[in-house]
Formats: sequence, structure tokens, C-alpha cells
Amino acid sequence: MNRQRRGPATKRGRECSEALRGGTYSFSDHFLCSWPGALDAATKQALQIALSVLARCGPCIRIQVEKARKMSFTQEEIDEAVWMAIAFGGAPVMMFYKEVMKT
Repeated sequence: MNRQRRGPATKRGRECSEALRGGTYSFSDHFLCSWPGALDAATKQALQIALSVLARCGPCIRIQVEKARKMSFTQEEIDEAVWMAIAFGGAPVMMFYKEVMKT
């Protein structure tokens, strides 16, 4: 992705980090942490694609790929995020992704 790294962590990024380290994190906090913070929106979107593929969640993959396209991700950027998941999950993850994207 053609973007520069952000500067110091934002307030939101620090809040997410503190919630995890302090043990006060609740499931609803994940919505807060999906917004740009210490990581920019594009990096988090790439992570969401990779994690959706790794989790083998077909609807999640479709949603995250569509969201990435709306954010002007190239197909190469989407593919690179997918390959990160495949690197961790192996051939079964790759086959699942290919099947989901056929439909």
C-alpha cells in the first residue's frame, strides 16, 4: 500500500492497547479498535481480510474484500493480505478462499 507510516499512536490506539493490557477489554471494544489508531485504516483493513480468510468465514471475506475495494485497494494488495493468511493456515485456507471467491 502506498502510504507513509503514521506518527505516534493516537489516543484511540492507546485506549485499545491499554484495554488489552489492563484486562478491561470487552468484546464490544473491538469496534473501537477497528478504527484508525496506532495502525492506519488500510493496514487494519488488510488485517481484517487476512483474519477473515484464516478464520474461513466466507461472508466475512466477501464483506472485507468489498470494503477494501471501496477503500481503493488494488487486487494485488488484497491478494497479498490473503497470502499472509495462507502462509499461516496452509493449503486448506487457500482452497477455502478460492471456493468462496468463485461464488
